[in-house]
Amino acid sequence: MDLGQAKELLNIAITASRSLTPGEMNIALVVHPGLAGLKDLFLQLKHAFENYVESLCRHVIRIIRNSVLLVHQTAREFLRPRASAAQTTLPIGRWEQSVSLPRANLVLLNACVEYFILFSPRDTQKTQSKLFKAGLIVIQVSDFFEYAAQY
Repeated sequence: MDLGQAKELLNIAITASRSLTPGEMNIALVVHPGLAGLKDLFLQLKHAFENYVESLCRHVIRIIRNSVLLVHQTAREFLRPRASAAQTTLPIGRWEQSVSLPRANLVLLNACVEYFILFSPRDTQKTQSKLFKAGLIVIQVSDFFEYAAQY
């Protein structure tokens, strides 16, 4: 299991303004500053994404009716720091209180910004056409675009 990817998935799921679709979450997890363009993005996407999510966070995250969801509100409470956390003397496990909202917001903001950077007006159509002909488009380019633009 990739603990870094699991933590990124939890950060995004907790801070997102609405539930993301599997396609949107897939893009949010793989987009990063080193991508040269849309082709690189498509090559980085996880195939069988539902299985990938299950392997990372099966006890906390589920994909239900095309939405990536926390299994229960108590999962959110378990992962987020409590107001009285500074007064706690009990040892905290690896995942308990491991998601800070400022960090989670930064993770999702970076994903949105990096995703927009991949789109340049002059080569987007040409790149999409090449990817389609090569059979590399498994997720529509518009996945995550609406979320990134709106929130």
